[in-house]
Amino acid sequence: EISEDKTKIRRSPSKPLPEVTDEYKND
Repeated sequence: EISEDKTKIRRSPSKPLPEVTDEYKND
């Protein structure tokens, strides 16, 4: 599931922090 800001791209909804945006985008 992609977040509304595309910052957290279907990964771990448990940590929707802007700090892990790089990791999420790494999908």
